[in-house]
This record gives sequence, C-alpha cells and structure tokens, in this order.
Amino acid sequence: ESEDVRVWVVEVLRVVAGSTPPILIHCRSGRDRTGVAVAALLRVLGVEDDTVIQEFLLSSGAEAKRIQQALRGMPRDLRRWTRGAVDLEAVRATLAGPPLGQHVLGVASQGQHVLGVASQGQHVLGVASQGQHVL
Repeated sequence: ESEDVRVWVVEVLRVVAGSTPPILIHCRSGRDRTGVAVAALLRVLGVEDDTVIQEFLLSSGAEAKRIQQALRGMPRDLRRWTRGAVDLEAVRATLAGPPLGQHVLGVASQGQHVLGVASQGQHVLGVASQGQHVL
C-alpha cells in the first residue's frame, strides 16, 4: 500500500465526486494508472475483483498480475483510504447520474470505449470497436 498511490486515488475519487457526467478517464494505453482509477471506482460501486480484472485485461498488453497487485494494495472499503476526504456516496451518485443509455464513465484506449456505467446501478462492461459492443 503506497501512500503516493493512496493520495492519487483519493484525488481521482474527489474529482469524480464533484463532477457532472459524462466523465472520461484516459491515458496512452487505457491501463496502469487508468486501470487503477477504474478499479477504485468499480470498488466504490461494489463490483467484484474478478470483473475488475476482466475489464482491465480488455486493454491491449494488459497483464493480470499488475491489476491484481493494485487490488491487493487497495482496501475493499475505500473509506479507510479516503480518511473522510471524499464523499463516496457522491461518487456513486455521480456514476449513476444521467438517464439510462448515456455513458457516465469511459476509458479511452486509442479511441476505443472500454467501460460504461449506466444509471440505476446497472454496469455496462464492454469494448466497442468501430462503434459496436463486443461484450
């Protein structure tokens, strides 16, 4: 558990809590820091680790051991990490905000949509290639 990573993830959660959807999280490959940010957001939503790992592995060149290591270092209950600095209910509300069918959270990897979260607690997981959902 790295203090630098904890501080960084808390900042990501704080930004999401104070944002209005849609939200786009991106980096060069759609993994590593992006994967850790998405893993933290999925943990807030109560998504099981197996699903978080499967989502991470959708990115080109992703290795399971990297996200598994990140998940081991991240408490399941992120309230411990945030130390009261982030309203996790506000994060959940942000991710469940707009009407069903609108993407709330997106991870871009070379123009591909990797993850979407819809309202009413529904999670949409998939890779879009040329505008088509694969999963």
